[in-house]
Amino acid sequence: MQNSWRLYTLWFLLSVALAGILWRLVDLNILDRTFLLRQSKARILRKINIPAYRGMITDLLVAPLAISTPVDSVWVNPQLFPANAKQLKQLSAVLSLSPGYIKRRAHKANDRQFVYLRRSNPPFVAKQIKSLKIPGVFLQREYRRYYPEGEIGICKAIPDEIIKTNSFRKYNWVTSHLKTFYAGLFKRIKLYDLQYDGKFFSMANDVAMMMPMLEMARNGHIKFISDILYVYNHHNPLSNHNRNRRLQWQLTWVTYARKPYESIDNFNYSPTANK
Repeated sequence: MQNSWRLYTLWFLLSVALAGILWRLVDLNILDRTFLLRQSKARILRKINIPAYRGMITDLLVAPLAISTPVDSVWVNPQLFPANAKQLKQLSAVLSLSPGYIKRRAHKANDRQFVYLRRSNPPFVAKQIKSLKIPGVFLQREYRRYYPEGEIGICKAIPDEIIKTNSFRKYNWVTSHLKTFYAGLFKRIKLYDLQYDGKFFSMANDVAMMMPMLEMARNGHIKFISDILYVYNHHNPLSNHNRNRRLQWQLTWVTYARKPYESIDNFNYSPTANK
């Protein structure tokens, strides 16, 4: 009788343990499943913003046209920047800024938490800034674009007077290759203006194509983009001006000497416009 009591007690305890395990399985897999999955993702998954920088651009001869290099911009949190005279002098020497300028910049933005002191500093300047360990001074990694084989700033905005008087052919060529235009506008160019001696331009065809479109779109449909969108490698032997500069200039002046196009206010595409 005593052994039976012990056996029932053991079975009861095992049953309770089994029931507890089963309940726990139900609780984890059904009742708390959504909460636990959310907690798991919060501990495992992370969203990290990784800024991408532009890679190197080369020409057909693998000469670098554009290179991105890391630079650091120096900024301060005015609320954490109680710089003394010594610290201002140190910053001034590293950044080549006057102590008064740095102090005015920080004081003018004392109700903010961010203000630039100097942007796009080379790595050795950033290293010196870090070594100063001045409270409230921080660095922000950025990337700067260099163009070792190309010229920058060839293109400029066309003056309003030139646009109004349709005097593009009397003004210097300051327009790079167009990045976007209506195909119907291009098809309004006369075939004659794309040819010389019965053949299509072998060089300077960009001028022959773009000049008429600038003239036709001059009434509020021309926009100058100041961003660098095109890099021309002047050292590339395949470039037209290196192959035959004289012919390039000759064909350019052929376009300049031809009759200007009238502006188009209401554009209705006609497939026979270029005949």
